[in-house]
Amino acid sequence: MSRVEPSDNKRTSTLDLSREAIDQLSAQANALVTEYFNTIAERRVFPDTYAGKLNTLINTELPVDGEPLEKLLDECRSVIELSRHNGHPRFFGYVASPSTPIGAYADLI
Repeated sequence: MSRVEPSDNKRTSTLDLSREAIDQLSAQANALVTEYFNTIAERRVFPDTYAGKLNTLINTELPVDGEPLEKLLDECRSVIELSRHNGHPRFFGYVASPSTPIGAYADLI
């Protein structure tokens, strides 16, 4: 078995974020969740979709380099748009606790 030597082309990567980056991330994620809860009653409970549609709208390959936050949030919007909205006031598919803003923030905390 051959030994793999460390490369001089080390990729720098960290999950440590500056305060400004955390503020930006939390503000934009909060805006996305707020937008969803404020518009859920206007959405279709079961959107028009088909198997694999989401794969055509988002990048399913994990990139080597980071992605801009805006691109990731746009992909989250695509997932939301094509999802069944169990928290919708007209969702009667099965009895489940509907999602609520307070529940979302409790999960976050």
